[in-house]
Amino acid sequence: MTHRKYFQMCAAIAAAVAILAITRGQNACAAEKLVVHEWGTFTSLQDENGKALGGINVDDEPVPDFVYGNKGEWISNLRPQYSIPPRVISKGAPQRNPYVTMRLETPVMYFYLPKSLPRPTVLNVNVEFRGGWLTQYYPFADANAPGHSNHSVGDKLERDTVTRLTWDGLRVGLAGKVPATTEAVWLTPRNVKADSVTTANGESEKYLFYRGVGNVDAPLSVSTNLSTGDLSIRSAIDKPLAEREPQNILWLWLVHNRPDGTVAYRALKPVTATADHSAIAASTSSKFAEADYSRDNLLRLQRSMHAALMSEGLFDEEATAMLQTWQKSYFAAGGQRLFYIVPRPWVEDRLPLTISQPAEITRVMMARTELVSPEQRDLLKRLATAPRSNPKWVQDLDKDRPAVQTFLSGHSGFGDLGVAIPQDYQLYMDLGRFRNALVLHEAQRNSNPVLTTFINNYALRTFYGADERKTP
Repeated sequence: MTHRKYFQMCAAIAAAVAILAITRGQNACAAEKLVVHEWGTFTSLQDENGKALGGINVDDEPVPDFVYGNKGEWISNLRPQYSIPPRVISKGAPQRNPYVTMRLETPVMYFYLPKSLPRPTVLNVNVEFRGGWLTQYYPFADANAPGHSNHSVGDKLERDTVTRLTWDGLRVGLAGKVPATTEAVWLTPRNVKADSVTTANGESEKYLFYRGVGNVDAPLSVSTNLSTGDLSIRSAIDKPLAEREPQNILWLWLVHNRPDGTVAYRALKPVTATADHSAIAASTSSKFAEADYSRDNLLRLQRSMHAALMSEGLFDEEATAMLQTWQKSYFAAGGQRLFYIVPRPWVEDRLPLTISQPAEITRVMMARTELVSPEQRDLLKRLATAPRSNPKWVQDLDKDRPAVQTFLSGHSGFGDLGVAIPQDYQLYMDLGRFRNALVLHEAQRNSNPVLTTFINNYALRTFYGADERKTP
């Protein structure tokens, strides 16, 4: 079977499954059991050797302030004068914590009551994160996060840490007043015709939300041959789990977003992640021809992902909501990344979910692995030789300008700040969403006094744990 015929067959299957998914969505309330659907994203950053880089918990797309764990405390006795942004708490955890190698982003859980159950139906819902902290959530839940405190920038996230959230007495099918917000990342998931949920303390929403950070390896590692540009994809799933049951990954996309808005992508064939971490599960070139880039490719990529999400069990509205939350952070941000739908056994192993009522549960999680691109390596080299700037220019920022407020809040885009941005800081910003982790990693790889001065001038380290892994 040719490569083209293979993907034509996949597209036909996805279309057929999508029709079935739409039908299931229309008839969800007629099912005999409670229906529960969940989607979310596991994000990681890997270098050319496939090694996960730490310190990636920067909050460039914050959730609303009413979300629990989102207080964003400013620790004045520790905050350096020119830290940008000035917060040291991000995603509910100490910002730039070197132990954070994964971001659990925006899991959203929907509930659909069958006609056979009363409205409201009272449930107990419990979710755990093995190897991570569940740091933010809404509505209110009973949170258990050993080893984590919003007030300690030296918290060490262990690989065997287990945290949990419990919603006891959750009333499904009882609609109340939802909190007001203008944040698109929060409003988009509300556009789903699921049953509302209300907690025992009276807080209501269209879904359960939580997210966190982890000291966890992504299911796949991606290494780059710097001479040829070829990518080698290997399994990184814990061997006992891989030996226990198949870890099939059916949907993968290699994507390159350019700063000018053009996109190139390549759908890859399915892979099986095995217990053999040395075996190459798949390989592909990291390079794209110039003709592969266009603005229209973004829509084509979204359609391909939408069909895949529905083939895994999400309803049409759910898949649409998931992709719409990515418009800024995933689809508009430059860089090279590998997307793939995570095997369900891996999700259940890392993120166990229990519900007190018998239910048909669908959990569709996407992995997003950011790859260090040649363009980023070039920017790092230029930053390492650029003239060192005086960070006092930060004091000249007009705090009333919307762009400045966006900039200081931690968002990745900021617009016109009204002052000249020094060359070295502009290079830093051009590195993209995980610029801080890249700079600290480069400083570890190649000791350079210019980089060290830049890091110190702009207070890029906010982790104060006395540990061998902290940056210079």
